[in-house]
Amino acid sequence: MACADGVTVEDTATDLLWERKTGDPSDPGPSDPDVICSTAAGGCPDRHDVNNRYEWSNTGTAAGGNAYTDFLATINAASFAGHTDWRLPIISELQSILVGLGVETVANADPLDPASGQNATGQATTCAAPPCIDRNFSAVGSPTQPSGYWSASSVVADPSYAWGASFINGLVNFNGLTSKTNAFFVRAVRAGSCSS
Repeated sequence: MACADGVTVEDTATDLLWERKTGDPSDPGPSDPDVICSTAAGGCPDRHDVNNRYEWSNTGTAAGGNAYTDFLATINAASFAGHTDWRLPIISELQSILVGLGVETVANADPLDPASGQNATGQATTCAAPPCIDRNFSAVGSPTQPSGYWSASSVVADPSYAWGASFINGLVNFNGLTSKTNAFFVRAVRAGSCSS
């Protein structure tokens, strides 16, 4: 449900509070389909814009890419929605808002994520059309790119990769596209509710 602050969405099934994105995924700009924030002059001015992409790591394995050093650092320093504990979701948290076969994919994730692949919120396993996200997010005006979003979960077998959720086809993966140095979309999350 949409929170009264107008910038967050509460998921009562998981007790998670999600960042509400701004902007229009179909109208990112005249010359570029989206913005890679590490190469944009001065970074991305609106950290919440749905068209921003960030790297997970700038070294290949450590959580030191601009998803952490710019996006999360900036929104936490600004006390976004009155909170300073925003983070990237672990893969099971992304699965809880995903629609498609990826909600049932069990991931070997680091940190250990026993809820991964359990489909605890009962999301649909088929996606009629992208973005493949819980329609409650769309209903409250939280736009989503029909593309890949980072999780905070590394791949156990190869820590240079992280798990991602694809809101274009409803799958989770860690193939060659999810090398941590690539730029993907992000959505911040924290434990809590509209009132906490």
